[in-house]
Amino acid sequence: MVRTFRIEYLFREWYKHEFYIARSFEAATAYSAVDIALHDLLGKYLGAPVYQFMGGLVNEKIKAYANGWYSDCVTPDDFARGLRRSSPWASRR
Repeated sequence: MVRTFRIEYLFREWYKHEFYIARSFEAATAYSAVDIALHDLLGKYLGAPVYQFMGGLVNEKIKAYANGWYSDCVTPDDFARGLRRSSPWASRR
């Protein structure tokens, strides 16, 4: 297999070299981006969806998660209005 796809090994190396320094949000975010990219590349290389490498299909359908809709919200009412606008099922209780 291509050396690049030793994803767990690469994570251990990253972790080992970062062990004695404080963990930062930026470092965790950067590793997350690398991890996602490597899994995506592996899926493309093998011609298979990434979920097959992570335990297989669990649900036939899932609800989408709306994120990023709250950038201009300040008050609780702003958040409530923003959520109702972004999600068709948010108004259901």
